[in-house]
Amino acid sequence: MDSFLGREPVPGREARSTGTLGVIGDCYGGAMEQLPKLSAAELERMTPDERARAIRERQLQSLDQLAPEFRARVEKTARKLLEERGLLDVEQT
Repeated sequence: MDSFLGREPVPGREARSTGTLGVIGDCYGGAMEQLPKLSAAELERMTPDERARAIRERQLQSLDQLAPEFRARVEKTARKLLEERGLLDVEQT
């Protein structure tokens, strides 16, 4: 079981979770790279206010903060799913 997410890993996919709050994989752009990763033990030692602040500091405020390659993959996947489900008008050229 993937202890960070609390569920079984998906067969054929490598685990992306580091078990810490911080930069995971190649998702985030440079804005988050300056912040240290926090382990579950570190989070447990924090007061509720300290935990909330640590989480807020690590939240992205804009999609522009995502790494361009990751954002492009997300947008491509989203577009494909919307098209498959008939939720996106696609002009035939």
